[in-house]
Amino acid sequence: MHALLFDFAKSLGDNLADLDLIRPELFLAMTFLVAFVYDLFAEKTAKRLVGFLCLFGAIASFVLTMSVESSAMTAYSGNIFIDSFSHYFRFLCYGTLALALVVAISSKSIRTPREGEFYYLMVATGLGMVFLSMANSLLMIYLSLEMLSLMCYVLAGYQKRDRKSSEAGFKYVIYGALASGTMIYGMAHLYGVTHTLELDKVIEALTRMLAHGEIAWWQVLVLALMLFAGLAYKIAAFPFHMWSPDVYEGAPTAATAFFSVGPKVAGFAIMVRVFFLLRTAFDDPALANSEEIKTLSFWLARIFVIVAFSTMTIGNLAALAQNNVKRLLAYSSIAHSGYILAAFVVIAPTAFGEGAAYFGLEAVLLYLLVYVFMNLGAFYALVCIENKIGSTDLGDLRGAATYAPFLSVTMAISLFALVGLPPLSGFIGKFFVFRALLDPYTGGSEGTQSSILLFLAFAIAVNSVIALFYYVRVLKTMVVDAPSELTKQSAIRMPQGYAFVSLVFAVPTLLLGIFWNPASEIVSDVRIEVGAPADAGNTATAAANAVGEIASADDASASEDAD
Repeated sequence: MHALLFDFAKSLGDNLADLDLIRPELFLAMTFLVAFVYDLFAEKTAKRLVGFLCLFGAIASFVLTMSVESSAMTAYSGNIFIDSFSHYFRFLCYGTLALALVVAISSKSIRTPREGEFYYLMVATGLGMVFLSMANSLLMIYLSLEMLSLMCYVLAGYQKRDRKSSEAGFKYVIYGALASGTMIYGMAHLYGVTHTLELDKVIEALTRMLAHGEIAWWQVLVLALMLFAGLAYKIAAFPFHMWSPDVYEGAPTAATAFFSVGPKVAGFAIMVRVFFLLRTAFDDPALANSEEIKTLSFWLARIFVIVAFSTMTIGNLAALAQNNVKRLLAYSSIAHSGYILAAFVVIAPTAFGEGAAYFGLEAVLLYLLVYVFMNLGAFYALVCIENKIGSTDLGDLRGAATYAPFLSVTMAISLFALVGLPPLSGFIGKFFVFRALLDPYTGGSEGTQSSILLFLAFAIAVNSVIALFYYVRVLKTMVVDAPSELTKQSAIRMPQGYAFVSLVFAVPTLLLGIFWNPASEIVSDVRIEVGAPADAGNTATAAANAVGEIASADDASASEDAD
């Protein structure tokens, strides 16, 4: 009995001590609760203040992250792992949430009596994003992913009286349930095989079993693909991309902007961590002669190449036929997932060397950073124009430059950056992807020369040309074409504040393409740690451990006396 009580005290002490490691998340959770309570009593005309409160919480959490230690350590019984990789994604998630809230606050499509709900649901989604990027166990991955997904379902169907919005929410739920069910089924099998939930221990057990022939390579491949299914759904990768166009078109434009970046950032964070750890385990010199591991690596490489190529190609080709800008940007978002997955190919457990893997890691980190600014910049310009004309159809945007010249420039900067034209940030993102793919050919790192990397690099180049066509089509409609009938009916005046806020997106898109070296240095220092002492440096944990040992000794002594 004493041992149970002291074990409980030890666990409680550990959890209380670990609170210091998640100060930013606690502050964001408090922001959610305050926004929720304020929204209950706020007047209908004051609902927009909830958005500014949530924006303050996101910015404050971003700042608080600077004060949190980023050395490798686990927390909450190994469910959370804190290292430079998770620290980078904490900044990225909070920054993405703040920028997406700026877009939402600017949007008139969510101005309803329930407007406050939209903002604090975005905050809850942000919490799920952050915890997913820090997850270190199968259980934490699933809980964070579901927290993220459930909030997105509600945001997609926010306009419940709009048939398209309701349809978007319903489709999101159906596809999400299928992907989540597949993933948790794979997780259940992983737990049954390895008898643990912690990522590093799961991977260590799988690797050992593979090396000793206790499990076949194809069985591990199936389990890996089941896990990948849930994550590929969040990043809208082939073949789990089908939900994206309909949901993006039907959801409020502010929600669509958030979906295009937020879940993608968190999904790539955990996907990279999982498969990088698997790669590190496979690179053990003691396992170099394992045929099972070699075969699994071979097939993983081919599968990820197929997924990356199919994702970017399907996204770009489908975007060519779109006449709704939101739907066009949805397919564009799918294509960009393919570009990032191309860099992911050299990170996953493949035959390519360690140097190429770190180049791939840097490419993913930098691409996600620039993608947030350039994609949200395009959506912000679209939201502001939609506020005035009430439509996102391409035909209704004709002549938008006549009444929104500054927003048209912002749209042009964002779309050209998405293409990857210099000197914009998108060019730097794609350059890093090309560097990761072509590194084995330069002799700069160890690895097997393989034509599949050259094939992917060529595919990115061709797809960028295809993307240029439909991006320029949008700009031609806005700048060259005569104004639409919808525009001619009334004189449209854009608030000066729109132009000022658009600088938040346009300026970083420009600067990151010209002065990219600071961002490159930051991502080059990010590393995914493999293993760490539980709750490193935690005095309270050490004290609790000592108390537990004393209690165990007392119980043992009492048992001897009874005998």
